[in-house]
Amino acid sequence: MTALTQPQIDFFWQNGYLVVENAVSAAQLAALKADFDGWVEDSRSHDAAYGDTLDGRPRFDLEPCHSAEKPALRRVNAPVEVSKAYFDAMADSVMTACVADLIGPNVKLHHTKINSKLPGGNTQVKWHQDFPFTPHSNDDVVTALLMVDEVTEENGPLEVLAGSHRGEIHGLWHDGVFTGSIDDKVAADCQAKSVTCTGPAGSVCLMHTRLLHGSAPNRSQRPRTLFI
Repeated sequence: MTALTQPQIDFFWQNGYLVVENAVSAAQLAALKADFDGWVEDSRSHDAAYGDTLDGRPRFDLEPCHSAEKPALRRVNAPVEVSKAYFDAMADSVMTACVADLIGPNVKLHHTKINSKLPGGNTQVKWHQDFPFTPHSNDDVVTALLMVDEVTEENGPLEVLAGSHRGEIHGLWHDGVFTGSIDDKVAADCQAKSVTCTGPAGSVCLMHTRLLHGSAPNRSQRPRTLFI
C-alpha cells in the first residue's frame, strides 16, 4: 500500500520530518486510547516505576509529581508486548506504509514506547538527535511519532530544526558526563529556528533519525500522548 505522494516524500528528505493525518483508522485510534487510559487508571495504585518488559526494564514510568489523585504516567516501554492495539498499529497501518514509502519495503522495527505529557506534568525533552541512541552503520532510520491525542502548540508538541538531518551529529557528552542532550548554545540556536509539529489525534510525525528536536512541558489542561 502506497501512503505518501511524491511531494510528501520530497518534503521529508528535504526537511527531515513530515506530518501525515489519519495514519491509523478510527477503530485503531480508539483502541489505542482505551489501552492507555486503562494504564493511567492502573498507575494510580503505584508510587514508583513498575512492571517488566521482556528485556527486564520497568514497563511503566511515573513522573515525580505522580499521585493517585493526579496520575502522571509519562512512559510505557514496549507497549507492543502487552497490547494488541499497539502491536497492530505498529505492524499494519497507514503509519507502517508511510515508513515503507520512505525507506522500505524491508522495514525492521527497532523498539516502541509511549511518551505522555499529562496535564500538570513537568516532562521536558531537551534538544538531541535519535541516531546516537540507536547507532547503525547507515542512517535510513525513521522515528514515527503517532499522536494518540491531538497535539497543539500548548501541550508540549515536538519541535524540530528543519534540514538539520543533513548536518553534523552532535555529541551528547559534556565535560565527561552523558547528558542525553546537545550543547546548550546549539540548543538555543535550534529553539530560535524551530518548527512545531502539531496535528489531530491519529496523525503521525515521521522524523529522520539525524534530525535535531526537543519539546517543552505540557502547559495546557489537555494530554499529549505519543506512540513512538
